[in-house]
Amino acid sequence: MHRSRLKEREFNQSLIIADKIAKDLGLPVSNTLEKTKKTRYQNELSKSERLMNLKGAFKVCDSAGICGKNVLLIDDVMTTGATLSECALALLSGGAKKVTCFTLARGI
Repeated sequence: MHRSRLKEREFNQSLIIADKIAKDLGLPVSNTLEKTKKTRYQNELSKSERLMNLKGAFKVCDSAGICGKNVLLIDDVMTTGATLSECALALLSGGAKKVTCFTLARGI
């Protein structure tokens, strides 16, 4: 989530989900990704627009925390998979060994 959106919303729903899952599994949480590009809201866009909207929008802040590790990427809702795809690419480029995605809900 871009920091301006976080300021507006005042919470990160994916981080709340991640904290709960990590606690239950005894795993650490790392907020390693940063959204560096402010983009249009995905729910306003078509599938092809969603894919283009997020190109290059994420970067890894702390590659030492993920280098050579298996990463569980958590998002609240997956519709087209554009956000998860771009985040996974950033994590792999940042040194993650493998990225597995988990979503709470699937939009249709």
